[in-house]
Amino acid sequence: MNIEKKFNEALNLLKNNSYGPAEKILKQILKNNPSHTPSLTNLATLYFIKKNYETGVPILEQSIKLDPNQPIANLNLGAYFLERRDYEKSIKYSTLAIRHNPELIRAFVNNGHAYKQINNYKQSNVHYKKVMERPENINFVLLNYVDNLIIQKKYNEAIKEIELHAQNDSDFLYMKSICLLELNHESDAIEILEKLVMSNNDNEGYIEKLLTVVNEKLGYEAYKNCLENLTLSEKIDLNLMIGKIEFNSGNIEAAGNHINKFHENHRENVESLLFSAFIEIEKSNYENAKGYFEIIVTRGVAEKSFNEALMNYGSLMLFLGDYKNGWKYYNYRYQTFDLGRDLGKYYSEILINKISHQQKSNKPKRLILQEQGVGDLIIYLSAINRYTKQANIYLACDKRLHRLFERSIRDITFIDYKEIIDLSEFDSCKYIGEFAADYVNSIELIDGNAFLSPDPNMTRELKSLLSKTKKNIGISWKSKNNSYKNKSATLMDFDCLLRDQKFNIVNLQYGNIEEDLKRIENESSIQIIEELDIFNDLDGLTALINACDFVVTTSNITAHLAGSIGKKTYLLCPKKYLGGRLWYWTRDYKRNKTPWYDSIEIIEVDGNSWAKAINKIKLNSC
Repeated sequence: MNIEKKFNEALNLLKNNSYGPAEKILKQILKNNPSHTPSLTNLATLYFIKKNYETGVPILEQSIKLDPNQPIANLNLGAYFLERRDYEKSIKYSTLAIRHNPELIRAFVNNGHAYKQINNYKQSNVHYKKVMERPENINFVLLNYVDNLIIQKKYNEAIKEIELHAQNDSDFLYMKSICLLELNHESDAIEILEKLVMSNNDNEGYIEKLLTVVNEKLGYEAYKNCLENLTLSEKIDLNLMIGKIEFNSGNIEAAGNHINKFHENHRENVESLLFSAFIEIEKSNYENAKGYFEIIVTRGVAEKSFNEALMNYGSLMLFLGDYKNGWKYYNYRYQTFDLGRDLGKYYSEILINKISHQQKSNKPKRLILQEQGVGDLIIYLSAINRYTKQANIYLACDKRLHRLFERSIRDITFIDYKEIIDLSEFDSCKYIGEFAADYVNSIELIDGNAFLSPDPNMTRELKSLLSKTKKNIGISWKSKNNSYKNKSATLMDFDCLLRDQKFNIVNLQYGNIEEDLKRIENESSIQIIEELDIFNDLDGLTALINACDFVVTTSNITAHLAGSIGKKTYLLCPKKYLGGRLWYWTRDYKRNKTPWYDSIEIIEVDGNSWAKAINKIKLNSC
């Protein structure tokens, strides 16, 4: 057979859309020469044209394996896998296309999109930037490029790109307003949002952002005035966005009225059902709230708020003590826009290579990743500690905790979650919350005993610095988590303890507290251990907690460290679940206790009545 002649005949047939005869000739060639890459590539292309990808993709992969120097074939495979959401393969073939033809702009675009989808925003922008070197291609990627900068908190860079390339485009102006808000230029951001709403009076996203920002930054009255002065399209139903703002302003009845009106015409909307559940939770009508969540579950609607709704459903059930169902839905947090994206973004730059799925020994080597903050890490670690004997577990977590953890737990190897981790060295990988959920599917399985061991020598040293004649009370009053309005108190709320001469008040609050100290009365006093860096030396902080007679704290790292070592602790906790009471401070569990830490007593705080609750602790301690 004259292969070259037959191949040219097949090419002419393909050009004339005679796919059947062309397919027949290409198969004949490959029967004689299975390694004829031009025939493999064109046969695969023929199947792609016919949308028979199941047959075409393996053939094209075989052709590229024989001859990687096929930029168009690699480009096509990269695009195919991008569309199928197999981002690793998409990157593999798009990168091969670029290697053999750096002029293939579409390959850079595909790589930018694929890296963005796996939360590697830095690499995504490396490829987008290459596309943007040619002015005619900027519009292909600019929106994604700027979005990546915002996700990476590079707000000034994002503004610079917008002003350079798209200063009058509505979508980019909106993104500029987001950047200005993050940079605390509220008035400039509001001015842009007002102009956007005037020129796009049917854009619900712009309208809601404007009203929300005005309410948060300028106050409720300013928001009401802004709402009254808006001239909007009659097509817009404002009831949901007004209901959300009223809810966040504490006006629960007004929120319910607006969301109910919205329901009349939008019964399938997940976000409105979610806020209906929130309203019922706020009223402590938990069964009614669960009813709304169940409607969302049965809807199964692929909206942005769907995963967030299921995460909140799981969190509520955990709070109510239903761990079996609670974990199932709470695990949807990994798919939410905020937490899921942030975790993916972080670990995309830490984890390299892939799990091989080929067990390397009789004892599988399991990698567990920290998620969220130190408090959550300690909660989950307490859950799995008693179940992981001889389990060959490696926990990637905050290095500040390694000394404390290594002293206390001998069956887990601790590694730094900020250092590069090679996944190919492990047999499996999970977030620690997922791992804990596998072991603790009932509240009765939780062991609230102390499981961490403070350094005895450091405890003795620090105790020598404290009062010998007074009760030493360690206090901590705020959290880095700003998601909740009522999660933090102020140092002034502790005034009744600070002024009482029977007590020596010891600072356990991490971070900068200079402004807090300026606000307290001259008669008030608090002992600060200058020799100890509370933020960076968490082993030292744990020893200081241990040196105190007891601890009074809000829900923060201090509470978890104190509970984990069995130190008597009064936890100041909002009474209302959505007011800042997290799921692990369980409702109605054994008279103001938590299953997680036997030594913690929960002191419920109504609204912002922190001082009243602290005074109650003082009276009990005298």
